[in-house]
Amino acid sequence: MTQNKAQKNVKTRLPGGYQLPPFGIQQSLAATIVCVALWMLGMFWLGLQATEQWIGSWQDDIRFHVYLEHEQKDQLKPLMAKLKEVPGVDSIRLVQQEETEAWLSKWLGDSGLTTKEMAEVLPSVIEVLPERNIHEFLFTDIKDEAALLGASVNEEESYFATAQSLFDDMRLFLWIMSALIALAMMVIISNTLRMIILARADEIHLMRLLGAQEWFVRMPFLLEGALIGLLSGTLAWFMDWCVLQLMATWLSELQLDMNSWYLLPVMAGGGVLIGFTGAVIATSDVKQETASIL
Repeated sequence: MTQNKAQKNVKTRLPGGYQLPPFGIQQSLAATIVCVALWMLGMFWLGLQATEQWIGSWQDDIRFHVYLEHEQKDQLKPLMAKLKEVPGVDSIRLVQQEETEAWLSKWLGDSGLTTKEMAEVLPSVIEVLPERNIHEFLFTDIKDEAALLGASVNEEESYFATAQSLFDDMRLFLWIMSALIALAMMVIISNTLRMIILARADEIHLMRLLGAQEWFVRMPFLLEGALIGLLSGTLAWFMDWCVLQLMATWLSELQLDMNSWYLLPVMAGGGVLIGFTGAVIATSDVKQETASIL
């Protein structure tokens, strides 16, 4: 009975004699901080994915409209030729009067107004279809060309031209933020493992005296750092997945197909890389550090 009880108290150890997790309070705290940071990053990237889908849903329907008064109809063909030459413009077309009448009839309903007479006094409308990748100066170029021939543009449509640029800026910002947070997580794991190394300095020094190689001493800490990162990244992804499940109904109403599975290898692998790199930094000078406090 006593022997069985003693066997239950035996803990699995890594090479070098160090205990495997469950972690102590330092490792648990570091894993929690890394998990929360990766969870927030995952939510930001999922938000970017949703924004990209939303932008893609209406990007194919973007149109810019240029208006030319009836008194300047002689400028219609030169204007269309100029607009066609603007970089980023895929095609243009002249909106026919019948199309305008049909739109007015639908908009006015049974108001009793004559749509034909209204369509005749409205300006001529040129519809400009941009290319798939809209550059941020496209609307300005169209506006400048239109102004040279006395035409005007729909100013509110300028927001469509800048949306892609804002989206690219958002992606760049997230990459920079991800790199900075990853660096901060490396420092946290490195400092955590450094404290553990100093607490076990006598064991490490004894192992070195007995002839243990440096890689043999460092290996348990490297594995521990990688394991902290792996657990943190996996748990962070699971938290993101739970959030998506809670928002599933709302996302389906917006016709957004959110896929979090692609983040699982990224977050788990990223966590391992962060933890392993932090452990490499912490153990880079393990021999001198442990020897200095003995």
